[in-house]
Amino acid sequence: MAKKFTEQEREKIKLQLIMECDQMWTIFGYKKTNIDEICRKVGLSKGAFYLFFASKELLFWDVIKYKIEGFHKKTMDILEAEPNKNGWLRSIKLLFREYDQGNWLKNITSSEFQLLITRSPERAMEELKEHETFLKEDMLQTYGITLRVPVEDMMLSIQALFLMLLHKEQFQGKHIEIFDGLIEALFEKNVV
Repeated sequence: MAKKFTEQEREKIKLQLIMECDQMWTIFGYKKTNIDEICRKVGLSKGAFYLFFASKELLFWDVIKYKIEGFHKKTMDILEAEPNKNGWLRSIKLLFREYDQGNWLKNITSSEFQLLITRSPERAMEELKEHETFLKEDMLQTYGITLRVPVEDMMLSIQALFLMLLHKEQFQGKHIEIFDGLIEALFEKNVV
């Protein structure tokens, strides 16, 4: 007979599974992240795992959402405290450092991530698209900046700068310093 979990236990265990999967994904990648090992570390049977997630892929999508929500919260905390151009700069710099620290961008641009996508239900990608937009016109106005260029152009410029993380070893350990200079120049030129 399967163990019944209280709602509080379910939330705690689900978060533990997500956090353990995140750590293993960063270290081992998607293919080598093992559900048996995650369950062992959390103290859960593999059978009980399926009470929380229908598949390994759905666990990974929850990890992605968890990371994005964490990035969003940190950004919003900065913007709430400093709703202006400087707050935006600080939040984007923090986001860059977060991506850098976890090799997050390398994970989502790898062939393994493409495998995750092909094995996942369509709704997972749709949910991710809802979470991914960082710059929205109403958010910009709420948090004190006006752009001289269309929002889409600013987003593309920021995304291009984030792509430097894919080749950070070519920047001889100065990729954060270089990013900071470039993002400041981008804001100086395009933000009122």
